[in-house]
Amino acid sequence: MLGTVRINDRPLRLGYLVDPNNREQVRRAIRLSSSLWGGTYFPIIPLYHRTPNSWLEHGHRPKAQTAILGYIDAFDPDVLVQLSASVPTFVEQRGVRIIKPHEVWPQLSSGNTAPQF
Repeated sequence: MLGTVRINDRPLRLGYLVDPNNREQVRRAIRLSSSLWGGTYFPIIPLYHRTPNSWLEHGHRPKAQTAILGYIDAFDPDVLVQLSASVPTFVEQRGVRIIKPHEVWPQLSSGNTAPQF
């Protein structure tokens, strides 16, 4: 035997991209997560244009891009769900698949009772 391969199974991890000032997008992310196994661990990633003043530390705030990419790196989602109106280019360039919320659950009229993602 030349080596060992270790395979771990885990559920697909989604991340939700929301406008932090849009309560309906945040609620929709929570509702969608509530319908999925492991959904309590899916991050809701706020797409700040400018980080909040409350993040001020030592006279500096982190850049919004740094904070957003930090969330994506820390939570390592397999798929991003776009609830926001648009997605910044730097997020698209990460190479993580971005889907719309209606793609998570296919139409129930087709007889499917399981989520697509």
